[in-house]
Amino acid sequence: QTVFSTKDDLLLAPHFISHYVGLGIPPSQMLIILHSQTPDSRELVEFRDLINGYASSVSVEEWIGEYSSEVMERRRNKMMKKTHRLREAEHWIVHADSDQLHQIPGGNIQSFLQVVEDEGYNAVYGHYVDRVTQDGGLPSVRTTPSLFDQFPLACDVTKAVVGIDV
Repeated sequence: QTVFSTKDDLLLAPHFISHYVGLGIPPSQMLIILHSQTPDSRELVEFRDLINGYASSVSVEEWIGEYSSEVMERRRNKMMKKTHRLREAEHWIVHADSDQLHQIPGGNIQSFLQVVEDEGYNAVYGHYVDRVTQDGGLPSVRTTPSLFDQFPLACDVTKAVVGIDV
């Protein structure tokens, strides 16, 4: 589940969706919230087209209005509660911000979660790993190549600046 802010995340969305499809999460199991300040923004129209291009079965909710973390969290929780396929306690939820690409041991989410379940766990936490260009820069995202090729170096910017890594 993620929230895309139509103003900032339009170039991230294809990378995000492709990454999670590559891990084994089909678009039909994705929950996406599109956020925009206004209902008639050009970016919102482009996002609708982009999402529909991947699969019409993606669960999409539009959120029009001022952004706040509290409202975002309420909307995410409400969307999860009303989604029929998430009503069972045994379902896993991969919660990722639009700029977060989980890296899973083995590269397959189903295999990884089976190992986690077999070990008796019901939650998995990870650490932030920020990525920058070869020279340490953070330019705007491009359509190609992959984000990992655009930003090949791992670093701890979030931990150093914000003081968190989870």
